[in-house]
Amino acid sequence: DTFAVATLAPLSVQAYCPNRAKKRQSDRLQAKVVKVYPYAKAAGDIMRECEVMCMNTKNPKDQKRLLDEAEEKLKAQFEKDLRAMTISEGVLFIKLIDRETGNSSYALVKELKGKMSAFMWQGVARVFGHNLKDEYDPQGEDAEVENIVLQIEDGSIPYTPRQAVHLASN
Repeated sequence: DTFAVATLAPLSVQAYCPNRAKKRQSDRLQAKVVKVYPYAKAAGDIMRECEVMCMNTKNPKDQKRLLDEAEEKLKAQFEKDLRAMTISEGVLFIKLIDRETGNSSYALVKELKGKMSAFMWQGVARVFGHNLKDEYDPQGEDAEVENIVLQIEDGSIPYTPRQAVHLASN
């Protein structure tokens, strides 16, 4: 006997949307994730670079100076894009930062800028009905977002990566 062997291209399976409204909602979420994910990915890379810089510098004043310089560079590069985000994209950005860094946005602000700054920004977020302490839940309410991110990471959904300037360079 002879057996035929064939290699098929990978197949992407997506959930079936029973009606147009759900499909439109799903498409909007995907568009938002594709827009916001590159910034969250860059934020994760930047946080890892900041951690390395701070570990290599033992003097707290030098660490603060390095973080302030990094903040200024990042503001110059990303502030315009981040300010142009909608509120729902901002909420998604907060969740994806938690996914990329393992810390909530509140914890990151508290660690990098201090308790008072974290308290102030949490207050601003609460005024608009959001919470910087929200955590990313890939098995729960953020499962659909996680599915989209996994498709982006495996190349099924194209996106444009954002490269941040290297913080160590002057």
